[in-house]
This record gives sequence, structure tokens and C-alpha cells, in this order.
Amino acid sequence: HLAGIIPLAGPALDYGFPWHDSLQPLGKNFLAIERALVECAFAGCKTIWIVCNNDIQPLVKSRLGDFIEDPLGVENPV
Repeated sequence: HLAGIIPLAGPALDYGFPWHDSLQPLGKNFLAIERALVECAFAGCKTIWIVCNNDIQPLVKSRLGDFIEDPLGVENPV
């Protein structure tokens, strides 16, 4: 049973933006936290823990939701 842990709590990298470092955009409609979540899913993690402070928790949960589908278990229709 592989578990993924994404730590958001801790000292900021101080890029000078008003939002948390994990909310940096990497592409159109794709954030750094979402990339970390997808990497955990592709690595085969059965559970993924996001450790964050209470001040950003509602925003992270609103953006990510409660679960992610297994990317290797989803069949593509032909």
C-alpha cells in the first residue's frame, strides 16, 4: 500500500505573490499542487495526504476535491 504525502505546511519560498507557493500556475488551468497530486496518482499511491495549514485548506479542497481517479485504471474508449 503506497501512500503519497504532499507537504504544503512550512516556511514559504517567498516568490512575492499573494497566494501560496503551491498555487503557482504551471500551465493553463494547471497548478503546482495539481501536478504533485497527479504524480502521486501515476506512481500508484492508494492514499494521498496533503498536509497544509488551516488558512489554505478550504481553497485547496475546493480546487482539488475529495478524490482523484486512478489514471492507470481508466480505460480509453476506442
